[in-house]
Amino acid sequence: MVRWASFMEANGLDCRLFFKKGSYVERDLEGHGIDKSKLCPIESDIDYYYISKQKREKLLKEIDGYLKGLSSVQLVSFCSRELYTLVDYCKINRSATLAHMILHNQDNLYLCQSLFDKIKVKMGVSRDFSRKSMIKFNADLFNLVSDKSVVISQSELQAALLKGRFGIRIKDGHVVALPVCDFSKIERIKPENNHRVIWIGRICDTKIPSLCAMMRVINKLDGYRLTIVGDGDMDVIDKYINDNSLDRSKLDFVGEVQYAQLADIIKGHAVGYAIGTSIMEIGKYGIPTIMALYAPDCKQFKTNVCGGLYSNVSLGNIGDNFFYPEFGENEEDIEDVLKYIEENYEKAGDDCYNYIKETCDLNANLAKYMNLIQGSQVVDTTSVVVPEASLIRKIAYRLFA
Repeated sequence: MVRWASFMEANGLDCRLFFKKGSYVERDLEGHGIDKSKLCPIESDIDYYYISKQKREKLLKEIDGYLKGLSSVQLVSFCSRELYTLVDYCKINRSATLAHMILHNQDNLYLCQSLFDKIKVKMGVSRDFSRKSMIKFNADLFNLVSDKSVVISQSELQAALLKGRFGIRIKDGHVVALPVCDFSKIERIKPENNHRVIWIGRICDTKIPSLCAMMRVINKLDGYRLTIVGDGDMDVIDKYINDNSLDRSKLDFVGEVQYAQLADIIKGHAVGYAIGTSIMEIGKYGIPTIMALYAPDCKQFKTNVCGGLYSNVSLGNIGDNFFYPEFGENEEDIEDVLKYIEENYEKAGDDCYNYIKETCDLNANLAKYMNLIQGSQVVDTTSVVVPEASLIRKIAYRLFA
C-alpha cells in the first residue's frame, strides 16, 4: 500500500489510505511524505469477524466519515478481513465500486480453520482447513466480486490453484505480478562469483525447510559460505545445526537489518537465495538468484530442492510450487543450480535481472493495477451476510491471537 500510495502521489492521483492508527503502516506512510489529507487512521476495532454488531457499525461509520462528500469511490481490499468489512460498507455506500487483491495463497482460507485445526498447528502436527462452510462462503464471495467486478491474483500458479481446488474464477488478464522494483532508481552492479550466497527473509515455519536445505548444501561444498539476513525462529535453526552437525563457520547470521543497509550487504555476495519479494530485492542488482520454496506443511524437504534460477518460473511465482504441485512448475536440486551458475555466471545474472525487470517493475505493474481497478464495478452485496465468530472463538482469539 505504501508503494502504491507513493506512485499515486507522484502521478497526481487522489486516494484515501486506511490503516490502524499507531501501526507500522502509518509510520511508513508518514516517512514517505504522503499528503496527510489522504491518510485515514482507524481507531475502531478492525477484526471484523470477531467484533459485535455495535462495533461493526462503529467501524463502518468511521470509514464512511472519511469518504463522505466524494463523488466517486473505488474500494480496494488487500485481504479477506478487509473484504468482509467492505462487503458491509457497500450496503451503506451503494455507488462505490469494489475490487479485491489476492496477495497470498491462503487468503481464501481466512477463518477456515477449526479450533481443533489450530491446536494441531500449535502442536506441529499438521495445518488443516476443515471448516467447509467457510471455505464455500469465501469462494462464493470471491466469485461474486470477480464475476461482477475485479479480483486480481498475484501469479498464474495462484490463479490455477484457486480455480482447481476451490472453483474461484480469476478473469483473463487479471494476474499481475507483485510490483517490487523501481528500475529507474536501481544502479545495477557487475557482481563477481566469490561463492558467497545470501539468504534474505524472515525465518518462519514455512521458510525454514528451504533455509535448512541450503545450509546442508553449503555444508558440503568447498569454498561456499552462506549469509542469513533476517530474524525469527532462531532456536529452531540452532537446534537443526546442532542435530545435523553442520559447520557453523560457513554460516554468517546477520539478523534483521534496516532496509537502507540491505543493498550494501547484498552487493558483497555472488548468489541470492530467497522466497517472496526478497528474490527481487537481490536479483534486481544483476546477481544470479535462486528461488527457494515455501513448505505449506512446514516439514523438512527430503531432498535439497529449490525452484531453480529466477528466470525460468511462471508469471508471479515467488516460491509457491508446493502450494499447488498440479500446476507443474519444475523443481531442481540446489547443487545443480549452483553448478549451472558457476559455469554460466554472467548469463545467469543477466537472465535474472531481465526477467525481474520485465515482470516485477514497480511503475509498470502499479499502472496495471490502476487500469484494472478503474474498470471495477458496483457489486450488490445486500444478500451477503458476513459471518460473526461464536463466543468461544471470540474468547480464544482474544486470548491467543
